[in-house]
Amino acid sequence: DGASCNLNYSGALNSLNCDGASTDITAVFTNVPNSINLDGASAKLDISLPEDCGFRVEMDGMSNRFSSDFSTTSTDDCYVYGDGGCKIEVDGMSTTVRIRKGN
Repeated sequence: DGASCNLNYSGALNSLNCDGASTDITAVFTNVPNSINLDGASAKLDISLPEDCGFRVEMDGMSNRFSSDFSTTSTDDCYVYGDGGCKIEVDGMSTTVRIRKGN
């Protein structure tokens, strides 16, 4: 939790929960987490997931942006890749989510 924070992580986790304003989170996962939750305003979530992952991103709020190296299907503010195993929930305003392909 915090404001105007930067978080850089590399490794394996089962879950990641972050709350903050003007927070930049960069995470390179060696596994596929069960869940990632971000609640904040003007926050940035930039994560790398293994190529064999599956995820489901649900974004709630205004002026949020999503991009991914994976080919996702989308409905409203929900983006799915593969089996949707990793649940990523974002609640905030002016939040950016970027998902990259890791190794």
